Amino acid sequence: MKKLFYVFFVATLFCSCNSNTSNKKLNNELDYKASLRINWIPSSTFVGEIVGMKNFAKNNSLDLKVETGGAGLDPIKLVEADVNTFGVAGADLVLAANDKGGDYVIIGLVSYDSPGVFLSKAEKNIKTISDIKPSTRIGELPGGNMIYLYEVFLKRTRLVRNVNFKPVPIPFELKNFITSDECDIRPVFIHDEPSELDLLGIKYNIIEPRSLGISFKGICYFCKRKTVIENPELVQAFINTMIEGWSFSIEHNEQAIKILKEFDKTIREDKELLGLKRGLAYFKGYNGKLLSTDTESWLEMINDMKELGFLKNDVDINRILDLSFVDNYYKSK
Repeated sequence: MKKLFYVFFVATLFCSCNSNTSNKKLNNELDYKASLRINWIPSSTFVGEIVGMKNFAKNNSLDLKVETGGAGLDPIKLVEADVNTFGVAGADLVLAANDKGGDYVIIGLVSYDSPGVFLSKAEKNIKTISDIKPSTRIGELPGGNMIYLYEVFLKRTRLVRNVNFKPVPIPFELKNFITSDECDIRPVFIHDEPSELDLLGIKYNIIEPRSLGISFKGICYFCKRKTVIENPELVQAFINTMIEGWSFSIEHNEQAIKILKEFDKTIREDKELLGLKRGLAYFKGYNGKLLSTDTESWLEMINDMKELGFLKNDVDINRILDLSFVDNYYKSK
């Protein structure tokens, strides 16, 4: 009888321990689950997100899936439809969406200044705004992520269409700019298109809006207000993961691009490495803190957008911008 009791006790103890171990593992795996929609195809622009998912999400008890964007895949619409938990989009686009009735919260700013710049071939000799003449052809894109920055740039530099320059419609692709005389200067992202010219040995000049004193915010992380209110621990795990992903990418450029290559075999490592290095100054955050920002510098962009009619209503930046999760991360370190 004693022997039978002993066997039963040991078996029960084994099952109990095994069950507890499984539960802990299961709970850890399912603590938080979320998806992030980036706003274009994989590139160095999103290396921090990919590295965060691959290397740091599990450490934050987060099961994170990064989904690519592209034509017809608007992160704002997909977050609204609950297809994705979080999204990557231009801060200006999130402001505009809220102005039209949305209720999104910006929880981290990836680019303190927009990486949107203006590119011209060196042979055009356009180095400053004063080099733009009435005969200069500025390429205008059919919408996209630079639509508001482009108009603010014209407003702040006092460049008037068909007076100070000639507007020319151009496609997003850089092919015609490279192979033909499509236009004299065009909008691009500093961490993307210039790398193509570098690899082709084409000399060029860049005009950066931020160097002209134009304050315009870049891409950010956002989610529904409901997510912030109902799942703050999930939001915190996500922000921790993104900060750690970007920290690694900034410190270990080549390793980060290799991780990006594992995620998308079609990228060119040489181009994306150049892009990451060129864009570093835009990704380093505010006062050395990744994803952080002040609130005062947003007012200029908001005022410009209101004056141009892109925002119809007053903006309560303290309601739209919630940096508590970013602040919590740095307080814990």
